[in-house]
Amino acid sequence: MLVSRFTAAVEDTLQGVQFYFPISHDQFLNQQFDIVIWVGELDGEPDFRMEDISPFYLNLVSDSLQGYISYPLMDELGQPATVLIPPGDFYVGWEQVSPCDAFECTSVGLDRSGSDGRSRLYYRFEDDPWTSLDSLSGIPPGELMIRPVVGSEPPLPTPVEEKERRPMLTVYPNPVRGQVYLNFPADQPQRWRMVLFNSLGQAVYDGMLQENLSVQEFSNGIYWLKVYRPGSTQTYQRKLVIAN
Repeated sequence: MLVSRFTAAVEDTLQGVQFYFPISHDQFLNQQFDIVIWVGELDGEPDFRMEDISPFYLNLVSDSLQGYISYPLMDELGQPATVLIPPGDFYVGWEQVSPCDAFECTSVGLDRSGSDGRSRLYYRFEDDPWTSLDSLSGIPPGELMIRPVVGSEPPLPTPVEEKERRPMLTVYPNPVRGQVYLNFPADQPQRWRMVLFNSLGQAVYDGMLQENLSVQEFSNGIYWLKVYRPGSTQTYQRKLVIAN
């Protein structure tokens, strides 16, 4: 479980939460989590819990690198809900509920272009006490990409129907040695292109979409494979580890 501390200057109403979900591992589509909210002290059970949420990855359906996903608060019956926020601290975050190993759990982005918010982040495992993330070594500075939505109106939910209608890109094996294969059931595949970027953001391959790609000539490391349709917002990205 991980939460971020926010401070309200005046009384307000929490209507929803926005997350940015990066694609950071191969199991990202299998994750589920609960949205958890505490008002005042970070102790006991959360003051609000919204269960069994699935991350939505905006860059699977549009060309977006910083797209936040909106979740209006809902109660157990699926009805709109709100949380009254008095002046002072409140905490918003998530609890992992689907099984995962180490770094293959739900991932939320870290904005490293702004201030350092590590002192406002807290985590715990099961019934362990809350611990400040600032106490851990090796955590880079930045702001966790969670936004509470306050005010008189709930945020519009990010539509998921488009995602369900779109084809999915599968890349295997990963890590790859020698040759990588792509499974992408797109209409008119000849109109799609693929670009392979290295960790510096340099394009090391750019060509038409194909079922396989030789990576023997590339250095070992982390790459990003982008499949897109020119002239549209349809873009898919996958992390690829080359280990020749």
